[in-house]
Amino acid sequence: MTGGMFLNLMGVQNLAIAFRHIQSGLGAGPDEVSWIITSFLIAEVVMLAMSGWLLRVLSIRWMFTMCAGGFTVGSVLCALAWDINSAVAFRAVQGLFGGGIMPCVFSVMFTHYRPEARDRVSMLVGLFATAASALGPILGGFIAESLSWRWIFLSNVPFGIVVTLLGASLGRYDSPETGLWKRADLPGIVLAILVLGPGLVVLEEGRRADWFASDLITSLTAVSAIALLLFLARELTCKDPVVDLSVFKTRNFALGSAVVFCWGVVLFAPGYLLPVFLARVRLLDSIVIGQMVFVLGVGQFLSGFITLALFRIWPRRIVALIGILMMGTGTLMQGFMFAGPGFWDVFPAQTVRGLAAQLTFLPILNLALGYLGPDRIKNASGLFNLIMRLGAAVGIGAMNSILEARIQHHYTHLSDVARNSAAVAHDWLRMLYRGLEPTVSDSFAAVRGTASYIYLVAELVAMVLAFNESMLGLGAAMLLLAPSVLCLKSIAGIQPTRRRGAGSGVRGP
Repeated sequence: MTGGMFLNLMGVQNLAIAFRHIQSGLGAGPDEVSWIITSFLIAEVVMLAMSGWLLRVLSIRWMFTMCAGGFTVGSVLCALAWDINSAVAFRAVQGLFGGGIMPCVFSVMFTHYRPEARDRVSMLVGLFATAASALGPILGGFIAESLSWRWIFLSNVPFGIVVTLLGASLGRYDSPETGLWKRADLPGIVLAILVLGPGLVVLEEGRRADWFASDLITSLTAVSAIALLLFLARELTCKDPVVDLSVFKTRNFALGSAVVFCWGVVLFAPGYLLPVFLARVRLLDSIVIGQMVFVLGVGQFLSGFITLALFRIWPRRIVALIGILMMGTGTLMQGFMFAGPGFWDVFPAQTVRGLAAQLTFLPILNLALGYLGPDRIKNASGLFNLIMRLGAAVGIGAMNSILEARIQHHYTHLSDVARNSAAVAHDWLRMLYRGLEPTVSDSFAAVRGTASYIYLVAELVAMVLAFNESMLGLGAAMLLLAPSVLCLKSIAGIQPTRRRGAGSGVRGP
């Protein structure tokens, strides 16, 4: 199951580096190609919302088999895409089935292992997840540059087939609750789709459509908001809801979910913005950017071992506190970029952020889910993953919009400063013109070259200032969040009573 999780996470990590190749291969525009990620994310969160109910209906075994097999088929379809529309549709298939894999892993971890064994199991799961973060950008860049972007998808197929067959033959953890089919919460399912689908489209397209100046964005926002109210009313009163919201009455789960939402924002938004920053400011290719981002994944991989060691020394709340403080500090360190960053300029911040990742996530995961009984784990694991992914989606969408707005603000401000300092600007322009004039054919070319250079400098400075502001804001917010984890209850000594079979057996370490 961790192998299936690894494939699903690689499907996100290795593709982000290859956007340029997909765009040229499919003849798509920059706005269109971003939908390859957006469609995957929308379908994934819809599946996460339903995963708790589906795990009970299908059983862990057949839920995982269906999702791993569907993800593999989706990979084949993505490799065969003939235009941007087909690629977006097939990525949605990939995301829909891939979204159900992580809840299967968490369900097994918290219902089939004793509490004293979960630390090692959660570390193993974390290692697979972080290995995907480390290897994804490198492999994605290498495959796209050396072979073709289509091989990024085809490389999933043989491993996906093996994982699917192993899941079907070995994953006998529980029995399906077939009676739930007759009591399926179809209105809840429809409302969940209407909340998440339009909501994520608003986050992705809002900036490009000038937010509520667009009738489409306004309409989708209204649909999502109304559906959310109806969804909450339905799920709180339904006897067999597709999403059991009563789990939020448990303090550890409610607070842990809030923390992991913020963790998703602060981990994934800078992880998305840094490659964009490096590509726009330094004009680096996919392989070089992948190597610079690789440091974050290595730090995440190592942090799993550090977390396990700290679990033996300090309570999980203290480990989580250390992780959040490190995450905030690392993000603040990333807020002092300049226009020509190299590998060693991003290395310290990426290392600290990487080491902080599992120091935060693993203790929060154990504190949030470890306090629940086995009958609530399937629903809670899907919800926990959904909230984490929503944090990533909201963070990426919001910070991307904030970044572009701040770039425009700083560019305008620089223009005003230049106009108000006419004498200085005139002297500087004259020096620049004299430097260009001997290298071009005529004075008109020198003037044009001077204007282009000025525009480039202003754009780069505006980009650097906006990026740094975004990182400093996220880092400060994470530091302010840190004390909240001390309010989580300890799970030390909890030994839930479980029956063997029917999804509640206990396995040894």
